[in-house]
Amino acid sequence: MGFKNIVVVGGSGFIGREILNGLLEKKHEFGTISSVKREGFPTSDVLKKLEPQGVLIVEANYKDRSSLVKAFTGADVVISAVTHAAVPDQILFIDAAIEAKYVLIASSI
Repeated sequence: MGFKNIVVVGGSGFIGREILNGLLEKKHEFGTISSVKREGFPTSDVLKKLEPQGVLIVEANYKDRSSLVKAFTGADVVISAVTHAAVPDQILFIDAAIEAKYVLIASSI
């Protein structure tokens, strides 16, 4: 089974940006490459640079399951590359991914 639509949470960080850059190198193999940014925070310079290259920026509240489900809907894979401060949120990421019927969730931590 091929994974076409990929969502990266934490795409502005050191690991997340490398994941996004790697995906972009092979973007012809994917449908949508998205990065979820925290609701209410400005878009990082990293994501601003990646957006014209094909990264769709999606906003979500990391503490709100329904917001995460909405951000994850349509993806085949959710990759979490969040910082240590957001590690407790990953349980909610997993719950939201299950509700959105994702095939795979991966964590960098």
